[in-house]
Amino acid sequence: MQTYIQSRNVVFQSSEGNKEKLELKTHDTINEYFGFEVPVLVNTPEGLQQIFDECPFSEEKKVNCYFTMLYTVPDKNLVEGVSQISYPNEEFIITE
Repeated sequence: MQTYIQSRNVVFQSSEGNKEKLELKTHDTINEYFGFEVPVLVNTPEGLQQIFDECPFSEEKKVNCYFTMLYTVPDKNLVEGVSQISYPNEEFIITE
């Protein structure tokens, strides 16, 4: 197991094929060891590749893209509100 930069992301291998079981076990272990609740998302290399492949940006822009995965689907009104925000030299898109 290793962490990825200071992102709170952890890269690991498991013989458990059920992502939901891994999420629950990881959540429970963090809660037991550190004493606080934290949402846990588990993804596979294939799932991450799919996210990258379906990126709506051009290949040139993909090189410098960041992806954020949300634990729950955000409220539609919040998505619409955030979509109206604009920052110089930045572009973001919210997808499924």
